[in-house]
Amino acid sequence: MTFRWIRFGPPALVGLLILAQASPLAAQTEKVAGKPMERPKFKELVVSPAPAPIPAFRYSLLPSSARLKPGDAAPIYLRLRYDVPDEEWDKAQEKSGAWLDCPIQDLPLKEVESTLARLEKRFDLLTIAAHRATCDWNYPLDEQRTRAIDLQLNDVNTLRGWGRLLALKARVEIAGGRFEDAARTIETGLAFGKHVGKGPFLINALVGVAIENTILSCLDDWIAQPGAPNLYWALTALPRPLLGLREAVEQERLFAENMIPELADVDAPRSPAAWSLHLESMYNRMQTLARRLFPNDPNTAKPKDVERLADELTASLGADLAAYKQANLATFRKQLVESGIFSEDQARAMSDDEAMSRGVVLGYQTLWDEVFKLFYLSYGEAEKAQMVHEKLTAAAKDGPFALFAMLQPSLYSTQSSDARLGRRVALLRTVEAIRLYAASHEGKLPDSLDAVHEAPIPTDPVTGRAFSLKVDGDVATLIPPNAPLMFSPDYKITIRKGDPKASSPR
Repeated sequence: MTFRWIRFGPPALVGLLILAQASPLAAQTEKVAGKPMERPKFKELVVSPAPAPIPAFRYSLLPSSARLKPGDAAPIYLRLRYDVPDEEWDKAQEKSGAWLDCPIQDLPLKEVESTLARLEKRFDLLTIAAHRATCDWNYPLDEQRTRAIDLQLNDVNTLRGWGRLLALKARVEIAGGRFEDAARTIETGLAFGKHVGKGPFLINALVGVAIENTILSCLDDWIAQPGAPNLYWALTALPRPLLGLREAVEQERLFAENMIPELADVDAPRSPAAWSLHLESMYNRMQTLARRLFPNDPNTAKPKDVERLADELTASLGADLAAYKQANLATFRKQLVESGIFSEDQARAMSDDEAMSRGVVLGYQTLWDEVFKLFYLSYGEAEKAQMVHEKLTAAAKDGPFALFAMLQPSLYSTQSSDARLGRRVALLRTVEAIRLYAASHEGKLPDSLDAVHEAPIPTDPVTGRAFSLKVDGDVATLIPPNAPLMFSPDYKITIRKGDPKASSPR
């Protein structure tokens, strides 16, 4: 499990963005004993040949939008935790983490089933909620925009816990060969993850991604079970992207302006006195936000990197507005002209406070646009632009716009976490296409993916390139194209011999 800091400070849009990928981001970036971590080389699957079920969409992995029930799912989700004792909940969460990590054949089924049985009524409610047409989390964002950083999102981690429990329930059903039940649980889990991910903040979206990844991991267990039904068409019917983070990113884009409304109010004509009030209000909000990000609590120890960021921010804003003006006025006037928005005469005619106000807003807009450019690029394009963005952000932390640099979300990592979902689905579709081939070729592996004509082989949605298949005797290795931050393990696929259930659709 990987945790990544996006901001420091109070609880709402701050803290840990739980990426929790099956292929952790940390696997590409962290080091052990000074050396890059060695990534897991492959995931082994022993599978049964399996034709497509009849009808082809017998198994659904996400509710059809045409079959959703009217109503709001959020109130049901938020009530689920109320009547579960804390001790029972904490125990279930602790055990579910270990049980999700262990091989399916090693699950202590009786103990797991006993734990899940105590939550049976909540699972029924989860299923009802996941099949509702809307999910409105109804955060008081409009009413508390300038205090958005203090909005409480304590429910988010609880929702992620229900995602783990749904995945565990699906694993138990798969282990028992109850594929119809498992499909229903997986359908609920993916719908639930989409509902969680549609909250207005980036942390909602990333927890939704984490839930989707946890649920999708159950499909490896499904595919590897003897006689498992083929899910090629069920996987193909999933939307692309599976979740999508655009709405959360659009909301995130307004975060600084919500907290400091003066950033979005610089074009109206003002008298010199009004510009002075505008600048003073904006600067005071910047200082207030800085104190909320880094509270000066002598009783609380801070990590060294947090202390360093706090020192950078203090130096950036200066002791007071007069010091901030003295340090930056000349630079801001010059940047207004260099932007091409104002002529030298226009910049010279501005009062000092107007030039300062406009300079702060221009610096914010320029820096903020740089990070959001990455999200609107394709993953491959963003990968190339990332290094430039990182240099600009690092430089900004030493200047007058350090606050805005520190508030920036890690959109490149966000984009990669979302894209990994698409790659995972495409890999699973390819494995299922291989099982389709084996079912019509006497249990044999294809020599290459080009030999598979039973169903189209998807390309990698991250790179647009084809997956490759290397066959060595009875083992086929499915290899995704390499892409930094897009780590996915190779699949080593072996066809199970003598499976009596493999020859007929289920």
